[in-house]
Amino acid sequence: MLAIVGATVLLVATAAAACTVLVLTRAQDDVLTLPLEEVREGGARLVPLSRFGADDAGRPPGLWVVRPGEGAVAALLTIDPHSGCRVEWRADGRFDGVSPILRDPCMGSIYDASGSLLAGPATRGLDRFPATVDSEAREIAIDITERQPGPPSPASRDEAVPAGD
Repeated sequence: MLAIVGATVLLVATAAAACTVLVLTRAQDDVLTLPLEEVREGGARLVPLSRFGADDAGRPPGLWVVRPGEGAVAALLTIDPHSGCRVEWRADGRFDGVSPILRDPCMGSIYDASGSLLAGPATRGLDRFPATVDSEAREIAIDITERQPGPPSPASRDEAVPAGD
């Protein structure tokens, strides 16, 4: 009988510890940190994130973490807001004098390195997450709880302004 009670207490304690670890891990997972050296200036790094489901091809989406310049960083969702396909980083890609670019291989929308729409059937830029560079700690911090819709394209902003007045 003591063996059963002891085993039950051990099982309950193990389950409680597992729940505590799960809660702590989940809280820590709300802010993604990357060493600054993992994303070179002018480059991008793909960071898979399964918490956002999967794209139309069944691949887990992620973030393109982009460093367009010193101190600047963008964390862009890899899913095109129009087609649902995963956008590709094109370091050597060029559109209308802009390089590098992100491109949707399904419908052809093109975005600059900050995720703003340059061309295509999409009507807004890529969704993004707040990201900061801590130069002292040499880290990039991304708050993956604060998904923000991409900015509207200049054409859609013009269409939203009423004529007249």
